[in-house]
Amino acid sequence: MLAAAPNTKTVSPAYSFGLIDSILYDEELREGHSAGFNCAVVVSAIRQLRRDQSFIPAPAEVLQACLQHRRVFLICSGLSMC
Repeated sequence: MLAAAPNTKTVSPAYSFGLIDSILYDEELREGHSAGFNCAVVVSAIRQLRRDQSFIPAPAEVLQACLQHRRVFLICSGLSMC
């Protein structure tokens, strides 16, 4: 995601590490699930953000996209076809 954005030269490593830490270990984001999000959710969220945004999204936007895509995957997994 960072490689695709035009304004990444000033992004500190803390941005990436903070996002990764939140995605993997933030208990408030679990919503009764095991730690973190699965790879399909994270990839789907990042693809959406790359399509929708011109610049680097705020960490809250990335986490919100992950939550949204996890809900979509949960709904789809309950159906035979989604």
